[in-house]
Amino acid sequence: MKVVYCLVTLVTLVTLHGDAVSVSRDQPAAVVKENSFSEDNPLDTLFDTLMKDLVGLFSDIEDKEDTEDSEDSEDRASYHDGLEAKCPAGTFYNNTSKKCEACLPGTYSQANAEECTPCAEGTYNDIERQGSCKSCDAGTFANKTGSTLCLDCGPGTFTDVTKSTNCTACKAGQYSNSDHTDCRKCRPGTFSDKPLDTCTPCPKDTISGPGATKCTGCGPDTHPDEPKQQCITDPICYPGEYRDVDGSCAVCLAGSFSTAINSTSCTPCAVGHYNSETNQTSCLECSPGSFSNATGSTTCEGCVAGQYNSNNGSTDCSDCSAGTFSSGNATVCTACPAGQFNSVNGSALCTACDTGSSTNNETGSTKCNACKPGSFSGTSGSATCTSCAAGSSQDKKGQANCTFCIPGSSSPKEGAKTCAACEAGTFSNTTGSIMCTKCAAGSARNTTAATACITCTAGSFSPTEGAIVCTDCSAGTFSNETGSTVCSNCSAGSAQNNTAATSCDLCSPGSFSGEAAKLCTDCSAGTYADKSGSLKCDNCAAGSFQNSTGAVNCSVCSAGSFSVEASPLCTPCHAGQYAGTPGSVNCSACALGSSTDGNAGATKCDDCVAGKFANVTGSPICASCPVGSSTGNNTGATVCETCSAGKFSNSTGSAICTACQAGSSTLNITGSDSCSLCRPGSFSSDDGSAVCSVCPGGQYSDKNGTTTCSLCAAGNYSEPNATVCNMCTPGLFSNTTGSAECTKCAAGSSTESLRGSTNCTLCTAGHFAARAGSPSCDPCAVGTSTEDKAGADKCPLCEAGFFAEDTGSSSCDSCPAGSYSDSTGSSACTVCAAGTVSAAPASVTCSLCAAGTTSPVNSTACTDCGAGSFADKAGSPECSPCAAGSYADKTGSVDCTDCVPGSYQDQTGQTVCALCAQGSYQDKKGGAVCKSCANSRTYTTYKTGSISEDACQGPLLNFTIAGKVSQLTDNDTVTVPESSTLVLTAVSGNWIARNPSNPYTETVLLIQGDKKTLKGPKVILEPLMTNIFCYKDTEGHGARFAGYQDKDIKGRQCESPCRNTESLPIGPHCQVQNETSPCGIPQCIWDVECSAGDGTGYRGLVNKATLEGGRSATCQRWDKDYPHVHTFHPTAYNTAKYGIGNDNSCRNPDPRNIQKPWCYTTDHWTRFGECSVPECGAAFDYFKH
Repeated sequence: MKVVYCLVTLVTLVTLHGDAVSVSRDQPAAVVKENSFSEDNPLDTLFDTLMKDLVGLFSDIEDKEDTEDSEDSEDRASYHDGLEAKCPAGTFYNNTSKKCEACLPGTYSQANAEECTPCAEGTYNDIERQGSCKSCDAGTFANKTGSTLCLDCGPGTFTDVTKSTNCTACKAGQYSNSDHTDCRKCRPGTFSDKPLDTCTPCPKDTISGPGATKCTGCGPDTHPDEPKQQCITDPICYPGEYRDVDGSCAVCLAGSFSTAINSTSCTPCAVGHYNSETNQTSCLECSPGSFSNATGSTTCEGCVAGQYNSNNGSTDCSDCSAGTFSSGNATVCTACPAGQFNSVNGSALCTACDTGSSTNNETGSTKCNACKPGSFSGTSGSATCTSCAAGSSQDKKGQANCTFCIPGSSSPKEGAKTCAACEAGTFSNTTGSIMCTKCAAGSARNTTAATACITCTAGSFSPTEGAIVCTDCSAGTFSNETGSTVCSNCSAGSAQNNTAATSCDLCSPGSFSGEAAKLCTDCSAGTYADKSGSLKCDNCAAGSFQNSTGAVNCSVCSAGSFSVEASPLCTPCHAGQYAGTPGSVNCSACALGSSTDGNAGATKCDDCVAGKFANVTGSPICASCPVGSSTGNNTGATVCETCSAGKFSNSTGSAICTACQAGSSTLNITGSDSCSLCRPGSFSSDDGSAVCSVCPGGQYSDKNGTTTCSLCAAGNYSEPNATVCNMCTPGLFSNTTGSAECTKCAAGSSTESLRGSTNCTLCTAGHFAARAGSPSCDPCAVGTSTEDKAGADKCPLCEAGFFAEDTGSSSCDSCPAGSYSDSTGSSACTVCAAGTVSAAPASVTCSLCAAGTTSPVNSTACTDCGAGSFADKAGSPECSPCAAGSYADKTGSVDCTDCVPGSYQDQTGQTVCALCAQGSYQDKKGGAVCKSCANSRTYTTYKTGSISEDACQGPLLNFTIAGKVSQLTDNDTVTVPESSTLVLTAVSGNWIARNPSNPYTETVLLIQGDKKTLKGPKVILEPLMTNIFCYKDTEGHGARFAGYQDKDIKGRQCESPCRNTESLPIGPHCQVQNETSPCGIPQCIWDVECSAGDGTGYRGLVNKATLEGGRSATCQRWDKDYPHVHTFHPTAYNTAKYGIGNDNSCRNPDPRNIQKPWCYTTDHWTRFGECSVPECGAAFDYFKH
């Protein structure tokens, strides 16, 4: 029912939204149309709750049903896990990690997704965790799914809608705008015949209308107007000129200019600008500090004093603000210095401040400020006011001086507005006082502004300086003179209870006082005073007392009591003490052996009865003797006697001690309270024994109270005081009864680890007992044996060449062949080291392998070194590979052979040497590398195996005309008379001969050594250098390069010759120390007559462009911007990449738009043109490579 309720409610909710929801058993999550619920929709919460309930209900139903297919069950469980994870939009549930993971850029997902979806074509995502993809803007496109960005439309293409998957090309006569959202018609004077971002300006003497696909030439005696939209017949007036009324051109006068061709008038210079020369195309701005306020100015006027301007092109000058000033032609105004001011704008100078005022040390003041009270200024032009000095003041502002303080006042700090009256307790008696003086001790002043202080009267005082009033002497003190700084204390024995006293009174008998007393004090109980003026009361003497205060005498103590000094009462004697006479100063202690029987106040002591004692004087009672002691029936005892050993007493107060019975003792202890039975291992046979006797060795007793001991059986022993007999330990034996000790087994025998033995057994072979009393026989150690003997007391070492690897060996084994033992007592044999062998067993050493041979470890024979290796001494552990520059072509070598001149070997362990390649040589033996020709860019050996630098040759051609022999090392064109022939001999290098009329189709190739005869009239002769000493960039950055250079651009040796089979942009390169390093091979510069591919590799000297109609124009220099401004200047990149230099040769730095060499022209009306450079034909390429 709950499922039905949830489904009905869910359908109702979706109906309210107008969207469809499907819920099925196989998919227990609601699939909702995208964006069907908004974030602020109040039905969202109810919708989410219903979804959770449905998921839970379907999950419960599935748990209760039997699932036949386990894989389907696992899939559903995984899906439910993903639902429970609640992965938000922009993430997906990873069933492996069991986590929500972010969707990568280029993908998206909705909530609870199990995977991310790639963005469709025309959309993209540039960040992760996105719930949808972004649309490409107009002017951009995405032509594949999963895009992370949109691409800009290419030149001459556009798209004016979003989500584009491609761009549309503009039609001829149009160009695409900067954001590629539409196409626009070309402006008059321009055209386009293919899709471009800009239209091409019409060449000189041509015109075009809006949207033109080509330009039309003007006829004779006409030329284009501006902007090249129609042809006109008037002469051209250039910028800086204008067309006069008669149609002629006139120059613009000073103060005017023109910028366009065929201007009808000149424009006056605007205000703030000027022109001092004629024929100008622009005006100059007035510099700061000057201006022009009229059009057509030929000069600028300077700002007058008090004014300024700071900008270029000013039309007037501004007044300096109040507080500043300026001189003529000023660009800024200067602030008035401190102490000066001006109060109006446009001032040329500043005024000094009057006395009594200043600018408070500030610059740029518009007024002077009056000095504040407490300060002054005595001169004009003061930057600051001066504070009044201490001892003076000024209570008015704007003053030129300060006033000194009068007597009775002072000013302690600078800058006082008024002088302060002296406070009570102080005074001043001079003018200009900085501070008031405190009244001296013994005087005071209770009014302000005083000029003197008053002396204190008798009975009063002032103890410190600055007193306001004098203080009366307190009770217990007095003062008998004026001007006192302190009052004196009353002396001991006198007192004064009044203040302001001038004297003190004596104390009466029975009383006393200390110093400074206000009253006299009565004597306390136990003391007395028998005269007037007492300083203290006397104590009652010992043996007397006084229990009243204010007493003048003391009374004597009665017998049985005592007192100490100053006692208020007499004390009864304590128990254990007595006093026999009156007036006792202490009580006497009872003598030893007596007491007062616990009574106090006694006059005598009594003796202790028998069985009791008093061992200290003054005992209050007599103590009973403790157990283990007695008084021996004596009275008046001072101590109890301890019972002797063998006797005891078991109660307190005993008079005598009792003897122990036979079979017991007091363990030799005195003072025993009982007797102890003899313990096992001991006995006693008499009464009154102090101790029990121990059983002798070989005997024992195992009970308490024994009177005799028993003998030990054979194989056993006992020590004295034994309770049992012990079995003999392993290695010991006894063969009689009553033995006190066991006998050791002899060396070479043992009891075989048995206890209680009555005899010993000999050790077996391979075992030994080195000492008497061995409990067992030990196995022989490794490296030893008993030589097959029994009863041994030691194991001899194995001899050299033999070993025993196990313990308990009865004999030693011989070392096998391939090993040895060079010392006695070996537990193992040592295998022969590499380079050594042993052929027989029981060897004590290994033999060295001969030179040229070696062996591995544990060898019985030596083997020859393999080819490419050697061993130059006996006992070599291994054969060494031949070093670079050498080889060994047979086995068993004791050394290696150096490579002969003309060859090399750069690897170790080789059997042959290789010939030096073309372009290199080796003039010494043992070379690891070959030497490169000194100039490897123009010289080579032309053959392998060269042994001398003389073999390095540049290209050399002998040519003979009419019997005259000449030599050629570079390009040249020779003339052959009609009646003569040209005989060519390629002495070094390969050469090509060309017919100037058809230089790329009519050619003859000469390989080094060739000799050929040709006819004229003219022949072009060239050495073939391409891809030997240089490379062509148009052929994959030197992918065909096959030269001989084997060093990188830093001069480091390469692992192999320089090549670029991968067509890398760095050109030919090599590996040096695991690093890819360029070799610095140049691009070919000999092929200057033709252009290959897109022309970017052309480096010829053609410097003219072909224009429409067959006309030609000289090229503009690449390092200049006249007459055409451009961006292809000779930078490091442009020079290396395209050959752009400080010249005007044809090049192609723009291969994206032009496919052959071109240049900017010196023709004002034609910006650029293509050059007439022939394309390199098939024959040219064949011979060049």
